Amino acid sequence: MFNYVKPGRIRLSADRGFGDESLFALLDELQVNYLIRVTGNVKIFLHGHWRKLNQLRFIGNSRRRNLGRLHYCERSPRQVWITMSRARQRNGEWGVWYLVSNQALRAEQAATEYGYRFCDAKWYLGFAEARVTDIHAWSRLFALFAIALLVTTTLGMTLLLGGGPEGLALLRRVASRRNERCELSLIAAVNALLQQDWSLMAGLSSQTKLNLDATLSNVS
Repeated sequence: MFNYVKPGRIRLSADRGFGDESLFALLDELQVNYLIRVTGNVKIFLHGHWRKLNQLRFIGNSRRRNLGRLHYCERSPRQVWITMSRARQRNGEWGVWYLVSNQALRAEQAATEYGYRFCDAKWYLGFAEARVTDIHAWSRLFALFAIALLVTTTLGMTLLLGGGPEGLALLRRVASRRNERCELSLIAAVNALLQQDWSLMAGLSSQTKLNLDATLSNVS
């Protein structure tokens, strides 16, 4: 990726499962800017004491709090910029975003940037929109979603990551000369390309075999 995009133009946004100190160290080494939501049970060093994030409170009725550049994670301290923001969750309830970054973003900036975070694959392929109550019907739908995800990922690996100059030309169809933000998502790129040219499906190997019976029985 760095052959085509300068690290300074990249900002990685990620959810709570990626809030790991070793990842922060790698991104700092790569000089990639990141903004990652972390869990509230992690400790930070504030006012001379290690305190859990979820023990901190907002001031008055505010929805934002800038904590500054502090040591994060007592077991393996690393200085990062930390903010807190109240935000609506997808279920409509209020939650708190604890956001860490290697950039000096204020809480409002961080919350806005994190709000742009990528949609995961289940949104791109329509699975999240499904409203299925019967467990057997849901299992069949999940199997189809898994197959679609496998096909899309395989096609992307073949056309974009292993395609050399041809792969770069295809990627330029999706991202070339964009002035606004552009999401670096394999699934999003393949979906956009297939909407332009369905013949790209020919990039799939004719030797691929799917055991649908085994797939359905495993998810039932």
